[in-house]
Amino acid sequence: MKVRVTEQGLLIPTELLDGFQEFEVQKENHQIVLTPTEEADPIWQLGSNPISLRITDASENHDGLLLQDEFEAIADQLADEFAMYAGASLSVVSDDAISRAGIYEDHP
Repeated sequence: MKVRVTEQGLLIPTELLDGFQEFEVQKENHQIVLTPTEEADPIWQLGSNPISLRITDASENHDGLLLQDEFEAIADQLADEFAMYAGASLSVVSDDAISRAGIYEDHP
């Protein structure tokens, strides 16, 4: 690949930078050497290799993509996994404790 030097310098295509955001630039033996200053942050790779589904409007119509039964199954699985990691020592909070009426019952 050839690139041209402009008044601002040299433009290196981002696909050659592998997600790195900062480089050390050195000139060695008539070569310009770029060395990443830190590991690439994986956040910059989000969306670079999306999964392929038959759904074409997932970002606009995400609410209707899961059936209620599927949602309940996933929510149950997440709750079970949370309980497995958190342990049985957590106390259960009543519905009244987190409802608006329960929170503000002592306030006019």
